[in-house]
Order: sequence, then structure tokens, then C-alpha cells
Amino acid sequence: MTRITMLMAFVLSIAPGARAQGPPRPVEQPRSVTLTLAEYNRLLDLERRAPAAPAAAPVGAVVSSASVKITVDRETARGTFALAGQVLRSGITRVPLVSGATLIDATAAGRPVPLVTEGQALHALIAGPGAFAISADWGSPLSFAPGRASFRLPVPEAGAARATIDVPGEQADVRLSAGLITRRTAANGRTIVDATLDPGSATEVWWSMRDSAPVAASKDLRALADIMTLITLDDSDVRMAALIDVNITQGELRTMRVRLPIGYELQSVTGSSLEESSPVDNDVILTVGNPAARSHQFLVTLERAHAGGSFGLDTGVVSVHDIQRERGEIAIEGVGTMDLTASEPAGLHRIDVRELNASLQSLARLPILSAFRYQRPAGTAAPQLALNVKRFDDAGVLAAAADRA
Repeated sequence: MTRITMLMAFVLSIAPGARAQGPPRPVEQPRSVTLTLAEYNRLLDLERRAPAAPAAAPVGAVVSSASVKITVDRETARGTFALAGQVLRSGITRVPLVSGATLIDATAAGRPVPLVTEGQALHALIAGPGAFAISADWGSPLSFAPGRASFRLPVPEAGAARATIDVPGEQADVRLSAGLITRRTAANGRTIVDATLDPGSATEVWWSMRDSAPVAASKDLRALADIMTLITLDDSDVRMAALIDVNITQGELRTMRVRLPIGYELQSVTGSSLEESSPVDNDVILTVGNPAARSHQFLVTLERAHAGGSFGLDTGVVSVHDIQRERGEIAIEGVGTMDLTASEPAGLHRIDVRELNASLQSLARLPILSAFRYQRPAGTAAPQLALNVKRFDDAGVLAAAADRA
């Protein structure tokens, strides 16, 4: 009885623990991946391979732009250099600034910038990587020579360099040994020029010290003109070519106004000294590139249509405005078989075709039918020419003939 009681007590004591346990877990499958030998070897190579280091910049820093503002006083030239660029490497990098010059002060973001010298070159020590902007003060004494003053301007080694130079005197003629002046203004007794400089080199800046140089009185333009005109009578149109030779006897020629005959359409204007041509109404304004030249030559070509066959034509010729004396020759050539009748109005004199100017004869491509010469004083109208053209039909001809048989 005692043993039965102890067994029941033991069963009752382990029953709560059995009820607290969960259901049995199912049997888990082994976790594995099957790889080929080649793939396994590739993974081992990737594990052993060291990561590639980033490519280093070829230079430590670059200066992309530099602008200089120079103010000239009585004996000195003072300026401020504004340089912007990029430091490409980590750590402290030497940034090249100028060569052969002394900077008074250099700051970046309001803080002083340490400077070092290597030979003639001056460098700034900038921490990178990152962008930078440096402002540096510069000064130099002026050099004086008879009639002019000058100073030597160092140009930073930058991608682009620009300068603004302020010198005393409104009549100062500022020049640069290297670079290009893009703008020039004068106000309040000073001359200000904007220039594009050659980076990395020193530029000499000089100017005249005369503030009020006497201005020579401009002379009136006096010129003589010779006009060789070739009129070509074609089947359906009339072409005119005028070779204009202008000789300057006084003053300088900048623009010339050429009067065109009524009824013609301007085709082209050419000339070795021609810079620009602008048609205005029945005229064309010619602008020359070298006003100081004493002679100019232009070729003007015109064209007008006609009804064809036999026709009458009243035509003027090309002339030049505001000329002291104008001489001219007219040659008439025609296409096909025709009978040409040309009147001889006042001012025109008929001449033999063999007396024509050599340049006019070289323009002709067909037999010349008639020729005239004229001289027009200043203030008179250009001569008019009345032509009557009678055109004959083409007639058939034998290709060959036998003299004896």
C-alpha cells in the first residue's frame, strides 16, 4: 500500500511539466549549396583580391580663373588679384599664384593664406580637396620715360585671366605688350580699360602721360574717281559691271556712297579694301577697312530684265557721291546678231573701241559694239544713255563649201 501511494505521488508531480512542453519539432533538412569547381575558385580569387585604390589626380590644384583690378596713382600701381580654382588632392597642396612679383597680403574666406616661394614663383598652401577663392593685394612702382609711364603686371597661371586698369587722364592711350583690350571708357579725369591677358606671363602696361593732347583739325575729304562701265545686252536681260577706282588727295575715306542707276538690281560689290556694303534706296554705302589708304578699287555688278527681241533702253551709269571729279568710260557689248543705235547726249563723247581703258577691255567677253567717254564735275548728274537694239533672227549657214571640184 505504501509503494502504490508513493508511485501515484511521483506521477502527479511530473504531470504539470509534461503538459508545459510543446509538440515535438519536425526533423530539419541540412542547409547546403552546390557550386561548380570553377565558380568556387572564382569566389576564392575575389576574396584574395585587394580593393583597387582610386586614381590620383595628375596635378595637386588648378586655378580656373583670375581677375585683376589695378588702380594707378602718381608713382605706384596697386591692384587686387581674385583667383578661383580647385584643390584635387587630400592634404596641404601648393597652389601656383604669380611669378616674379611680391604680394602684400593674401586671404581666403577672410583668413590669411600661408605663402611659400620657389625660385621666382609664389605658391599658396591650401588644404584639400575642395574649391578655393583667394584674394591677394599687389603693388609695383611706375617706370617713367619721355612721354609715357609704365609698369610690369604679373599674370597668374589660370585658365582665363582678365584685368581692369584705371589710369589718370581722360586722354590716356593705354597699350599692352601681351593681351587684348576689349573696352575703353573715360570719365571723371580717368581712363579705364578692360583687357584679356595671357595667363602665366608678365605683361607690360604703358600709356601716354599727356592728359590733353592737341587734336588736329580734321581735313575735308577730297577724292577723284575713275569709273569703267561695261554694259552687256543679253537675250533676256541687261548686265552692268562698273569698276570704280578712287584716289584720295586729302583726308581719309571711311565710307563712300555710290549711286546706282534706276531700274537695276544690285548683284554684288567686291574690293580688296571693302569691309562692308549696305544698300540704301537706290544707293549702296561702302565701308573700307583701311581709311588711311590713298587708293581704293571696287567692282559693282548690276542686272535688269527686258522683254527680249528688239527693244529700246534708257540707262544711267554708276556714279559716286561727294566727289571732286569723276571720269568714266562706257563700253557696250551684245550677245547674238544685232544692230545697235546709241545716241550721244551732252557730256558723252563717242570714242573708238581701241581707245578704251585696258581694264575695261579685259572685262569684256564679247565684241564691243560702241564706246563712250565722259567727265562729270562735282554736283552734276550722272550721264544718261539711250540705246535702240534691233535683234536679227539666227540664219542657217552651210557647215562647209567646196571652192573647186
